Amino acid sequence: MHNPESIGKIVSKTVHVDDVIKHYYDLETDMKTKRIHLNRYQAYLQKASSTDELLKLERTINDVTGEIAKLESDFRDLKNLISYSTLDII
Repeated sequence: MHNPESIGKIVSKTVHVDDVIKHYYDLETDMKTKRIHLNRYQAYLQKASSTDELLKLERTINDVTGEIAKLESDFRDLKNLISYSTLDII
């Protein structure tokens, strides 16, 4: 890519930066925590003694699995945004 100043005179320049570091690490921590919870619920499932208990744990496991999938998707999107930048020459 050429230096924009070699093409012509820069009249105006705006830089917009979002600090995503905190959000990145929050997502990463949330995913780890949810996986720990999922492992615990799966262990409880092995010890469940009633159908009612099994059903409650299955619902909880399903909810936590959905939350993990959402966090993973958000994390992937954020990683893609971090690697993406634009330069608009007007």
